[in-house]
Amino acid sequence: MNFLSHHAVARQVAEQAPPLFYAGNLLPDFLGISGEGSLKRHHVEGKMGPLAEGVRLHLATDKRFHEDPAFAQLCAEASDLLKSAPLTVPLHRVFFYAHVAVELALDAHLLRHDPSLAEELFAQLHAAQPTLITEALPLVGVPELPRLEHLMAEFIRERWVLSYAEDAGCARRLGGLGRRIGHALPPQDDLDTLAEVFTALRAVVAPEVEGLLLRSGGM
Repeated sequence: MNFLSHHAVARQVAEQAPPLFYAGNLLPDFLGISGEGSLKRHHVEGKMGPLAEGVRLHLATDKRFHEDPAFAQLCAEASDLLKSAPLTVPLHRVFFYAHVAVELALDAHLLRHDPSLAEELFAQLHAAQPTLITEALPLVGVPELPRLEHLMAEFIRERWVLSYAEDAGCARRLGGLGRRIGHALPPQDDLDTLAEVFTALRAVVAPEVEGLLLRSGGM
């Protein structure tokens, strides 16, 4: 799942939780992007407090979501859309792009149907930020997390997820994530084509959103 989808599940599970719970619910992905560590279930076993609870929810949600047959079917349909798209530079590792595209399309749907979800997410992260890094250090087992701290500040300041409001923004995000597996950013013509893919993919994803979120919830 992506940021908004994880937050939607967290709201579904614990609407009145403290900010650190919602920050913990996104912490594994933020750490993955920053490259400063990873969080697995054993890191939070026996740990108390809202941050650890948020991390547990994230890990449980990802497991349920990725094992859901509806997600597998959506990835297959996204793969077909990407393979048939008239790209000037064909995509390698299409499954990776399809997997990410489905998650981005899910966030795009949520953003367009409830923009307040993103605003609340930014507010919760802003409230949690002063203590998040300090409480995350013992979970990750490192003395400092400067890249994570910078990333969190940038995420809140730049409001990354708002770019999903347009299919072109989803396309740029998909191309940018490709850099994490060593791919160059697609040329503008291909980004335009990928935006059209997202237009079609959102229509496929939309009927599955509610069920996927409900089935993915749980601690």
